[in-house]
Amino acid sequence: IGVTADWVQTLPPRRATSASGAATIARRLARDIERAPLVTGNVYSCPADQGIDVGLTFSYHGSRRVSLKVDLTGCAWITSGAPQVSSPAGKARWVTTKLRDDLVALSPPPWAKRWLTGY
Repeated sequence: IGVTADWVQTLPPRRATSASGAATIARRLARDIERAPLVTGNVYSCPADQGIDVGLTFSYHGSRRVSLKVDLTGCAWITSGAPQVSSPAGKARWVTTKLRDDLVALSPPPWAKRWLTGY
C-alpha cells in the first residue's frame, strides 16, 4: 500500500508539488478516513470555502487505486473525488483533527502551517 498527495489551491489557482508516502503513512491515513464520522443531513452552506484541497490516491497490490478528495476549508469533507452532489449524506465523511495531523507528513511546509495545524 502507498499514497500520493496532490495539494491544490483553487482560489486563486495554484498547485503544490505532489508527495508520496510509504505504507506506514498510507495505512495511518486510511485508518483516519475510515474512522471519520459520516456526513448526515441534506443541506449545507460552506461560505468559508477557500478552495484548499488535497487529492489522495491510495495504491494497493494488484494495481488497484482509490482516489479521494479532502477539502481542508469550507465544509471540510472527504469525498470520492467525483463531482460533489448537493446531498452528500452517507457518501462523505468529515475531516478530523487526527487526519489533519497525519497529513502534515505529506504536506509542503507552508501548507502544513497554514491549513493543517491549529485546528
